[in-house]
Amino acid sequence: MHAMERVARQTRLVRPESIQLPAGYRIEPVVTGLNYPTAVTWDADGNLLIAESTVPFGRVAETELRIVRHRREGTLETVSGGFETLINDIAFHEGRLYVSHLGTISVVEDGDRRALLTDLPSWGLHENNALAFGPDGRLY
Repeated sequence: MHAMERVARQTRLVRPESIQLPAGYRIEPVVTGLNYPTAVTWDADGNLLIAESTVPFGRVAETELRIVRHRREGTLETVSGGFETLINDIAFHEGRLYVSHLGTISVVEDGDRRALLTDLPSWGLHENNALAFGPDGRLY
């Protein structure tokens, strides 16, 4: 096979019954149909926010880099899309969604996204991620 030829992707099915759990526990899917979820957090109303990114070099199906909201009634909506770099982490704090994406920390508020920090060192596997807010309210 030529080095540049693509290998056909096989769909990997994950079934809840194939996951081993301790006695007394059960597992069930909450959200399906995502290609590569990379981070989760919850908004002020308790809705699940999911960052869907991709892996470099085409290891998974092509995915729109976006953040979606899974509402309690089961609907899924895009909160912010059009990211050009990998989404590493998300955090919700005081009504704002913070997004760590390759070299940048952005904030999403009322559907608008703006960069807070840019040009952060993000080489190889050492990307900016793990957003956390301290008791002082500051982002770390």
